[in-house]
Amino acid sequence: MTAKAIAKGRKKFVSHPFIFKRVEKRWKLGLSEDFQSRLPHRFLLLLIMMLDAILTPVLLPLNAYVAYKIQQGTKLAKIQVIYRDYLETPYVIFMKTQFMQLTFIGLFFRISMIGSSVAPTAEESFILVFFIGFFLSEIRQYRSSASKVYLRDMWNYLDLLILLVYAFVITIRIATVIIGGDPYKNRLLELANYGYGFDGMLLILRFSSILELSSVIGPLQLALFRMCLDLLVILIQFGFVIAAFSLAITKCYTAEISFLTPLNRGSNNVDFLKSARQLVWSIFGMTHFEEMKSITRLTSDIVVFLYLVFLVLSVIMLVNTLVALLTTTYDKYKSNAEMEWKFSRAVIEEQYRRMHLVVVPFNIISEPLKALYFALFPDLRAKGKNQRTVTYKKFLQNKFFPEITKRYREKYDGSFPSTGDRKLDKLGENLKSVKNDLEKMRKDHSQSMMNLERKLELVIEQLQRISRGDPTLSKFSQEKENKGRSKERVSFVEEDEGINPLSSANRKLSTSMAEVQRHLPQGEQAQEETENHITGTSQMQNFSQNDGQYSHL
Repeated sequence: MTAKAIAKGRKKFVSHPFIFKRVEKRWKLGLSEDFQSRLPHRFLLLLIMMLDAILTPVLLPLNAYVAYKIQQGTKLAKIQVIYRDYLETPYVIFMKTQFMQLTFIGLFFRISMIGSSVAPTAEESFILVFFIGFFLSEIRQYRSSASKVYLRDMWNYLDLLILLVYAFVITIRIATVIIGGDPYKNRLLELANYGYGFDGMLLILRFSSILELSSVIGPLQLALFRMCLDLLVILIQFGFVIAAFSLAITKCYTAEISFLTPLNRGSNNVDFLKSARQLVWSIFGMTHFEEMKSITRLTSDIVVFLYLVFLVLSVIMLVNTLVALLTTTYDKYKSNAEMEWKFSRAVIEEQYRRMHLVVVPFNIISEPLKALYFALFPDLRAKGKNQRTVTYKKFLQNKFFPEITKRYREKYDGSFPSTGDRKLDKLGENLKSVKNDLEKMRKDHSQSMMNLERKLELVIEQLQRISRGDPTLSKFSQEKENKGRSKERVSFVEEDEGINPLSSANRKLSTSMAEVQRHLPQGEQAQEETENHITGTSQMQNFSQNDGQYSHL
């Protein structure tokens, strides 16, 4: 199931916590819990793997014996079961492969430090053995991997490039050995050494794949891979621009030479390469206008104009486009860094779970023996594996998937569950609705409190004028004001009755005001008594308490 998801590029499925937990479990499946968690045990395991990789030729008979007993279906001893589980662990195979690759890099480092020789050296012989095992390992890895899984790993493309470069090197070395001679001014030998240096560079880059195991460095390394692809696109565009302007500048030079020299039919390839080289260096700020000038004034002006146009187009536009593109790629990949890293880890686990147990270069012994054995006898283990696969598929089709489908329909009623973005949008809508309701309630209570305060101020003002015995108030005006006041009181009570939580307090306040007017003392000296009487009534005290309760709204 995981292999098919990797082959189809289902990154979200592979990075699911349930699936990735299964991938991590299979990565160290044959090891005990102590070797997986405790630091001293992990260090001891590293030493065991290094020793195992070095002593592989000595342990080959033991490996063959255990494999033979497994093929025959014979019950293994406990120590043999532990050793078999250790050998088949993908993590162990990966680490032993990296250790032998480090030895391989050491050989290239050695051959880069010594002088050239027409006759094959011991270092070149060891490198040849390594490359034969490397070639067999890549074939095995491609054949054992599920469809398209091999192509999902970016490092496999680098492996193919390493093999192609070495094929070029070994071809030239065979030619130099056949031709013989001296290393002095031997161009073929020089090209072979260039190939060794280039292959050594690629092998060191290949060794950095060990950093992918880290959840911190691995995502950054994958981001650099994607940025290199974008860089390649820009470099291709740079190549077209450089070729176009180099051709135009070269034609200006050839036209000038034809103008100054009669019957000129020579080739000007050197001028083309010189112009291209000058344009390339100008991208990095090494501009030299004097080198672009020519003999005649007209040709020099045209060449300098083309040169300036190239600088504007390349340095200002293409370079800034490259920076923006790389920034966008990094930001885009950073947002999906965890998913990309988990998918890459799953690809590595899937490949090393199916790889040959004997590492390079010792697989040049085990691979032919294994092929010879299976040519003479059937692979009983593969047959049992196929039977288990058929049983597993029947279980998935008949029990697992129907049960999952049933639970899904019971929970979601046949519809797709809400995604994380949809849940956030719905929560935002609910919060906005609650905010609007609270704002509306606040405005309603504020308006009610303002009306109450305005009417209370009006009542107090009238009471103060009455308590002072204002002579300007005639009987008619008093009746009119009393009539208007009673209307306001009636409308005030009717407006709040049954709607506002303050209506009960309003009714009590109105009753209290009527009692005050009937028993109100007259004269200027009664003002203080009136105010004390108003504030001392139980209704006003209750109203003050209610006002304190609702003031926070």
